[in-house]
Amino acid sequence: MTSPPLPLTTTFTPASSCLVDLYQVDNTKGIYCGVGTATYLCPYLQLGPTSTSACLPSGWSTDSTAYFSPGICPSGYRQACSSTVNIGTLVETRATCCPSGYFCQTRTDWPWYSTDACTYVNTNPVPYTYTTTNNKGAYITSTTTNVEGFNAYGVSIRYQATDFASAQKTSSSVSSTESSSSSSRSAPTLETSTSSASNGLSTGAKVGIGVGCSVGILLLILVGFLIFRLRSYTRSVTAKHEESSDLVQTTEYAKSQPHSELQGWVTQKAVELPVQPAELPASGPRRW
Repeated sequence: MTSPPLPLTTTFTPASSCLVDLYQVDNTKGIYCGVGTATYLCPYLQLGPTSTSACLPSGWSTDSTAYFSPGICPSGYRQACSSTVNIGTLVETRATCCPSGYFCQTRTDWPWYSTDACTYVNTNPVPYTYTTTNNKGAYITSTTTNVEGFNAYGVSIRYQATDFASAQKTSSSVSSTESSSSSSRSAPTLETSTSSASNGLSTGAKVGIGVGCSVGILLLILVGFLIFRLRSYTRSVTAKHEESSDLVQTTEYAKSQPHSELQGWVTQKAVELPVQPAELPASGPRRW
């Protein structure tokens, strides 16, 4: 009986060295390489150590038919290749996750290609550092420059669109429940705070009220003083304006009246009185 595939719905994060360090691994599947008359197990370069516990999610297998469903790529990996399969009315995506910069292996001529589903080939000679073991099993680090292909384990996943829709709905429901629970737990704190406030004001509150009242009184005094000064200034300006207006009116009135001479002697034209002749009395003595 075949076991059902394991789900991988949370992001697995491998150790940082798993995506950086190169290891030289000896092939153990019976294929030998030779130089002259000497033969030895063909080595190959692999990203990450041969131990997979820190580099790959629990349940991962070198079996090429193994996969996670539903599954998502680990952190530092991407879908390097994928295909879709129709299952009734559903569409299933089948993908291979490779480390960033690596691609899906399409060749089959070397035995490790069946387990290392991802590859990277540097087309120009570049220096690189790798770790290997000596005859005593001790690790040795070496640096070389070469045109080389690197291999890496891949993670096979399968999923349907409804798998992630269900997961998102569940996540939203959990978040809503947690938020509601958090609100209900914080309610007693709010009630306690309200109750303590009704028992009386704290010393700090009383001091704050006193300071506020003092500042308010000072502001009122200042406003009253400003209003008084403004009114005094307004009255002064109004009085000056009225005096100026009266003076102008008096001057205009004077200009509109006819001029008269000062009082003095009245000059009249002389009138000649009539002169009547006087007769001497007839009886009076004559004088010669």
